[in-house]
Amino acid sequence: EALLAQWKTLDPYYESRAYREDNLAQGKAAHAALISAYENSIAGINEFDAALTEYQRAANAAKMAALVKAGHTAEASMMDAMQKADH
Repeated sequence: EALLAQWKTLDPYYESRAYREDNLAQGKAAHAALISAYENSIAGINEFDAALTEYQRAANAAKMAALVKAGHTAEASMMDAMQKADH
């Protein structure tokens, strides 16, 4: 949200080339906040990815156990191999 809010302010500034009139003052003033918002967005994406991966691995483990219990060892092994390759 913070990154989008920054961009909504800066996009017209850059599109209109207003930076030429103020010698990039508005862009320079917004730089630190923009970088911070970008880094926070990346951190949030990485955190979401880690949580999703953990959930998917747990779900796959349950599926593999059910497959083995049902006598589908080959399918469980294939799922295990695919999960390890992804990891």
